[in-house]
Amino acid sequence: MPLRGVKKIEIEVFSRCNRKCNWCPNVAFDRFTENIPMSEDCYLQLLNDLKESNFKGQISFSRYNEPFQDHIMLKERINQARKIFPKGYFLANTNGDYLKKIGPSILDGLGLDELNIMDYDCKGLEYGKKLFEKLNIKRRDNSKLDKKYKYPWKLIGEYENIKLIHFYADWPKHNPLENRGGFFTDLATGKIKTVTANYGDKATRGKKMKWKGGGKTRKSPCKLPTINMNIDFDGTVNPCCHIRTDNPMHKDYHLGNINEQKVQDIFTSKKATEFRKLLASGNWKNYPEPCRLCSKG
Repeated sequence: MPLRGVKKIEIEVFSRCNRKCNWCPNVAFDRFTENIPMSEDCYLQLLNDLKESNFKGQISFSRYNEPFQDHIMLKERINQARKIFPKGYFLANTNGDYLKKIGPSILDGLGLDELNIMDYDCKGLEYGKKLFEKLNIKRRDNSKLDKKYKYPWKLIGEYENIKLIHFYADWPKHNPLENRGGFFTDLATGKIKTVTANYGDKATRGKKMKWKGGGKTRKSPCKLPTINMNIDFDGTVNPCCHIRTDNPMHKDYHLGNINEQKVQDIFTSKKATEFRKLLASGNWKNYPEPCRLCSKG
């Protein structure tokens, strides 16, 4: 069972995002102009290979795209996955734009177990409550969760089979930035770049955003390449969520492509195995540049 330790696989079923947030590499790499889908044959082969490997983890239909940009394709791909993994746990993250625009029909028949809505515009909890009402999402009491996790700016609900829906209010105010595999580091000086919010309310827009870990070079092991796999729209398999197919800085760290190899063969390859071993060690001085400049994991 070569994928036994993998807890989550992110799959980008198409490329496009409708936003260009300053805190996301999409501000520089074009995910806006066109929408490039993952080949359906490639996608179905991936699912069957995962089943063959007895994969038991979560599948996230999110990466650097906006999943509801093509909600019809998203629904079809999720339903295809549900037929192969009837007891699987599926989730997605969204900026909520298309949910607001289209209404509750966008959720009908959507085979997710969890949906996370990010309030990038800092419209707050009251907006989240109104969005839940518009989408016919049933609110759940999260007072106990608030006390445990201290998330007073979060709503929890459910819709038909989607048993867990989160609305994260005022996202840019509460979430320190991550360096996205060195994207936000000035390689000439080694200093972290200044990023200001280009979405949010008047109090947030244009404000300097805070960095997770202060933007310092990491000095700790990373477990993400061991427990996660991340597959881009073109079939490229990456070791973590911050390594992406369209960042030239990351070209040496792609592990393989599911159009050419089975996903289990890519995960157990010498390149992937050595990468995981290095990142799990304390030898951070020899980490690849994107990893040394990353605060994730």
